[in-house]
Order: sequence, then structure tokens, then C-alpha cells
Amino acid sequence: MKKIVLQNIIFPHQEDDTKALYYRLYDSAGNPLEAVHQVKKGQVGDGISLKKGSVLSTDTYFNLFDVEAWNKYTALTRWKLALQLQGMCFLCFYRWDGRKTLLSKQEVKAEEKTTIELDFSCSEQDKMFFFEIEAKADVVFYQGEYLAEILPEKKSTIHLSLMICTYKRDQELSTILTTLKKSHFFTEASSYYGSMSVRIVDNAAEMPEIDEPYITLYHNPNTGGSGGFTRGLLESRKDETKYGITHVVFMDDDVKINMETFYRLYALLSLMKPFYQNEVIGGRMFRLDKRYIQYTAAEIWNKGDVKHIGHEQDMRKKEALVEMNHKLGEYSGWWFACFPMTFARGETPLPFFLHCDDVEYGLRHGGKPIILNGIQVWHDTYENRNYPLVSYYDCRNTMIVNTLYGLYLDEKELLKKWMLQMIYAFRAKKYDAIYPFVLALRDYLRGKEYFMTCETKKEISSPKLPLGKGAVMIWAGIQLLFFRRKVKKAFRSYNR
Repeated sequence: MKKIVLQNIIFPHQEDDTKALYYRLYDSAGNPLEAVHQVKKGQVGDGISLKKGSVLSTDTYFNLFDVEAWNKYTALTRWKLALQLQGMCFLCFYRWDGRKTLLSKQEVKAEEKTTIELDFSCSEQDKMFFFEIEAKADVVFYQGEYLAEILPEKKSTIHLSLMICTYKRDQELSTILTTLKKSHFFTEASSYYGSMSVRIVDNAAEMPEIDEPYITLYHNPNTGGSGGFTRGLLESRKDETKYGITHVVFMDDDVKINMETFYRLYALLSLMKPFYQNEVIGGRMFRLDKRYIQYTAAEIWNKGDVKHIGHEQDMRKKEALVEMNHKLGEYSGWWFACFPMTFARGETPLPFFLHCDDVEYGLRHGGKPIILNGIQVWHDTYENRNYPLVSYYDCRNTMIVNTLYGLYLDEKELLKKWMLQMIYAFRAKKYDAIYPFVLALRDYLRGKEYFMTCETKKEISSPKLPLGKGAVMIWAGIQLLFFRRKVKKAFRSYNR
């Protein structure tokens, strides 16, 4: 039998308002304590010191272990918790389904670093579990992980092709690369080494090209996110046999990551049931400005009025954790989304330039993205990115996606949705949005053949209108006349 780490116990890099994503700390009377007495760098293998009388609990977003999810997707039934401890404490193990139930309590007396293993294979397969450490003297908790024991032939060989499309974000990309290079995936002595390769597509063609073991940076014309990711996908296909690529990961260049995301993803894919091996693994998106808030776990398209699963949930709160892995969406955004090579080998993103490329690609796949706590990134939210260029692509690409997938009843519904956006912008005095909306309708009406040859952006990024608002309204009226003449032909072209 071979041991495989499913989930590491992780701690924050610093003490801030995100700590309850990782641990909860109490005194002996159950009153919350404000901070731990020592936290090192927060990476796997670092330690945490607890003073006598304190209780550390792991009933948290990052450190709850969801047996129901792991059992559903992997069929594993044998589980172990392994902790490295030093000092005197009680180790308490709980079942959790919104309420905690004590399953076991054992005394630990360790004068030096000692590994404690707890087998909970006979426990229910439809619950979550966590542990608490009650310090009876000063205790050092070095590290911990949830494990499974399997026959070696039951583990699939996985290689992740991580694709990052970037444009003038040198510093953000450098931070990501530094984190990746320090990980087990790029440590030759690690069992993870050789299981990930990184393909960076620089749409600004300004950064020095990189050709290192398992890391390559390509210069590319500015074909937007969809064009950049397409280049990354094509390069992945070229290297599929060389590296044994099994999955591609689409990831934005401005996210903040924790490497535990990749370790859990790798473990999940390695043990996946055949029934789920062609599914997408989605990454949650947490807010950058409030890092304890989950912006979304997965997405439902809803004709462009997107519904976010678990929208704006404070993941420090226990009530947000009960069903966190079991509410499914229709697609996962490309802040982080993992597709099997069996799908990506034959399917290429459409040339949307910005926005909706991830929507359409996910809808084309047709599955329900799998989500698991701890697989996520931190990312800026949409309201901080709303400017005329984005408004153009949101409007045009939404109309195209809805037509491609038969989500409009007819051309009249398309026009109605467009008019509502125009009316909203006019009433809100967002005149800068009217101009992009008019452009979006004009280019939609050019049809699918024109759309499929679009490889460069429209130069409408200025926040100021190029025309007076009165002239823009007249132009909008003219476009409505063209709509009546062209819409049937354009509508049919996207439906072919």
C-alpha cells in the first residue's frame, strides 16, 4: 500500500482577518483568543506554537476534511490523519455537519517531535471531519495532513499544464512564478517534480522569453485573453506526448495563489473515479480586497445575468461551510479552471478577445465543475474592472453566447435585452456605456463569419465619448434601423 497526501493542514502567512479561514483559537473556557503565539511562514512543514490552556480548532474552510466529497469523486474509504506534535495535549477528533460530534480523544505526551496517526476509516462517508488540539502545556504543532492508503496501480499519473495569459503585469506574474518555483512541483527531490509545466503567453511581447525546465514564456500578438489562452493550449498540445500532459489549467495573471490549491488538485485528479475523469475542476474566487469573502464558487450563466454560487459568503462563518462543496454551477471562470486534455485536445476557445471565452468553453464542455474546499485563488472583482472596453465585450459576447446556445427565444428577445441595457445606462447617466453598447450591436450584426476572424481589440478604451451624447443617441437609432435589416441573417449565422 502507498500513502498519498490528500489535504495538508495549512496556516496563514500572517495574522490578519483571514485567520478564521485556517484555524480558530480558544482559551480553556471556550472564549476566542485573538492570535496564536507563533506562526512561521505559513507553508507546509512550518510550525505553530500553542500556550498552555489554549485550544486550536480546524473546523475551517481550508482545514475541514470533506469525506463526502472525496468519497464521491475518488471512491476512497480508508482515511488517516497524521500530525507532528511536541508537548502535552489532548487530540480530539470530531465529525461535523454544522454541529460537532466528538469521535475520539487521546492524550499526547511527546518530549520531541512525534508523528501521531489517527485512522478514521470506519467513520461515515457522508460527513466532514476536523480535529482540535487542547494544550495542557506548551505545544508545538509542526504539520499535519489527511492521508489515504492505496495500491500504487490505483493512482493515475497526472501532469498539469498551467497556462497563464499576461499583458503588462510583470510584477504580478513574477510573484506567481516565485511561488511556483518554491513549490514541490519544482523541487527535484519531491514526488511532485515533473508533474507540472507552466506556459506563459505574453500578449505584450515585452517580457524576456523563458525556456527553463518545465517553464516557458512565449511572445504573442495582443489577441486578448481568449487568443492568449488559445496559444497556451496549442503549445500544450504540441508538448502533450513529451510531458504526458493530462490536464490544462487556465489561470489569470493577476491572482494570488496558495500552492495547496495545486496539491489538492493533483491529489484529486490522481485518484478520480473513471466516471468523473472528464469533468472540469473549478477554482473558487475569493475577493482580493476582503480576502475572507468568497465571491463565487462556480457560475450559472443565466443568459448573461450570471448567478454566482456562494456569492459574497464570509467563509470564516461555519454556516457557509456545510454545503460548500456540493452546490454545482455550469462553468468555472478562468481565474482558475482545470480541463481534461481529452476535451482540450480537440476544443479551442472562440476569439472573444475579452470576456465570455470561459463561459462559452465551459458551456461547450457541458459538465458541472467539481469544487473542493482549498482549491481557489484570490482575484479582483468585476465591479473594480468595469470600463468602456469591458462593456463592449460583455454586451457583444453575451449576445453571441446566448445565440450560439439557443438561449434567446428569437431576435426580439435579443433586442429587448440590448434595449434594457441602453435604458439602464441612460437613466443612470452612464453615457460612456452607451457608445460601447452601440458598437457591440453593430459588430454582432456582422455575423459569425466576421466574429470568427476577429483577432484584435476595438479601440474604444477611452473613458470619454468620441462623440457628443446627442450624436451617440442618433447613432443608436441608426443601428436600430440596421438591426431590422440584418438581424435575421446574423441570428441564423450564429445558430449554424
